[in-house]
Amino acid sequence: YFIVYCFLNLVKKRKKFILIKVDSSRIGHLLYFTDFFFRTLSVGTEKFEDHEIIGFSQKPSCNDYFMNILKRKIRIYSFNVPIFKFIFQSLKGAKFFYNIPVDNYADFDLRKKSKVVFKFTDEDKKRGRSLLKRMGIGENDWFVCFHARSKEYLKTNSKKLYGSDLDFSYHDFRDQSIYDFKKATEFITSKGGYAIRMGRDEPNKINFNNEKVIDYATNYWSEFGDIYLSAHCKFFLGSNAGITVAPFIFNVPTIMTNYIPLCGLIPNEDTVRAVPCKIWSKKYNNFLSYKEIFSNKIWSFSTSEEYEKA
Repeated sequence: YFIVYCFLNLVKKRKKFILIKVDSSRIGHLLYFTDFFFRTLSVGTEKFEDHEIIGFSQKPSCNDYFMNILKRKIRIYSFNVPIFKFIFQSLKGAKFFYNIPVDNYADFDLRKKSKVVFKFTDEDKKRGRSLLKRMGIGENDWFVCFHARSKEYLKTNSKKLYGSDLDFSYHDFRDQSIYDFKKATEFITSKGGYAIRMGRDEPNKINFNNEKVIDYATNYWSEFGDIYLSAHCKFFLGSNAGITVAPFIFNVPTIMTNYIPLCGLIPNEDTVRAVPCKIWSKKYNNFLSYKEIFSNKIWSFSTSEEYEKA
């Protein structure tokens, strides 16, 4: 509590400031909501004028590299998870605290009016070219990133990010096999491109028998690479996972496959396409029609248990 007291006193000494929560527990949350916040500033939707913007976050974070990008824009203080949660609860309702809205996924207008707000430094670009070279990709080559959501990341990092081992199996229904993308990678490489398998803490290497399919997830992974590659690929082929927000905030065309639940589509029709997941009915022994899905609220199910009981 002494740390909290010192922090609050420190920020209160500043005459004009706005305090924001930086949710660094999950890559999707970290990227999307900070991107939304700075895009609103760039178009004048939120006007803090001469106020200093100060952020507070938890440590460790899901991606320290992106946190450093944020720190180029604003001052951020990081705390261990219990203190971070305590500060957030203590600040609710405070006039100087701006709580970034969590219902902004349908803000099409903002996406169209604003430009990319996060930039790579020359040193970042040099580092990125070095990474691509190590993977055998030249400066004139093009590549596509592909990713299949799995349970491994949260299973491995839950305790570090949340302070305890949590059970995230309730949304295992969003997982899919990386081999679902095999034919897509064959098409990409037949056109002269490279296909880079994204992911983190994946225990199994892939074997597509294709030298232009690169298993970055198990051979080259880094927090920097997750952001840089996603921002510089020709397009991103993924599923309903947090990492797909990385290409999204850099306006990189994104195809989201096996997308479920249907209520969670990321906006921006100019750069994002989503292929809905087919839903099989054990009761009727067939795939459900869209009419059946939407008339029975199946479209909004967010847990594996709901699908099992339906």
